[in-house]
Amino acid sequence: MTYTEALHYLDSFINYEKQDAYDYRSSLDLERVKRFIRLLGDPHKGIKSIHIAGSKGKGSTAAFVHSILKEAGLRTGLYTSPHLISFRERIRINDTLISEDDIAKLSGKLKNVIDGMEKEDIPSFFEVYTALCHMYFKEQKVDIAVYEVGMGGRLDATNVIDPLVSAITPVSYEHTQKLGPTLSRIAMEKGGIIKENTVCVSAPQEEEALNSINEICVGKSAKLVLVGRDIKFEAISSSEEREIFNVYSPRGEYLKLRTKLLGPHQVMNAATAIGIVEELGLHGINIR
Repeated sequence: MTYTEALHYLDSFINYEKQDAYDYRSSLDLERVKRFIRLLGDPHKGIKSIHIAGSKGKGSTAAFVHSILKEAGLRTGLYTSPHLISFRERIRINDTLISEDDIAKLSGKLKNVIDGMEKEDIPSFFEVYTALCHMYFKEQKVDIAVYEVGMGGRLDATNVIDPLVSAITPVSYEHTQKLGPTLSRIAMEKGGIIKENTVCVSAPQEEEALNSINEICVGKSAKLVLVGRDIKFEAISSSEEREIFNVYSPRGEYLKLRTKLLGPHQVMNAATAIGIVEELGLHGINIR
């Protein structure tokens, strides 16, 4: 399969990102995704990972985490969506996007499996491309991978992973016809990525959303680390070029940090990212 053929093949699958009218709960089926991934040999297993959901800031938070880990010398994968121009933008390792040749090769492997599947089990575009990402990260032997949720969380194709740390960025009213009419319902969908006996780092939340996230953590015996309560941050200065800020956590102080991503919300996203990276210490990944 050539790269051009791979693009046509990937475009042949139903793409819910381009559709407004579809039934979220009947169209997305995580059990179907698990069956599909199993046919590929469960390539996601054995990959150390971080999982990030939320309504606002999840892309920036994922980018911050990815940047910290790669600067620390780890071979770090990043999976985000959607893309602006090329499918390749969604998958990268450190500073390098997945190559055209790798997309073509992996698409051919996927086609060999999908051609033998029952019609009702045929995956969507996002499910196919997420599987391709797992295969690529496994082949490339990444040290760790950062996954951004596509939409929601509980039923998202990325939710087959077993992350070391999960995170929820600010929850707001979005996709209410699919995720639910209240912040509580939306937060329950986002919080569906939280796994048993793990850690969830949450950005500051509206009380209604935080109550739902806390309820999930209690039910799954997961530790909740809350930015604004357990991790403090303060802006020092802001300009058209950068934000300068401090972050304080029980594990240390990070003074006069800088980011070219502008706005006070980016300071909060950076603090959330630091909280995520700190919690990796529970798994022997200590970054200072």
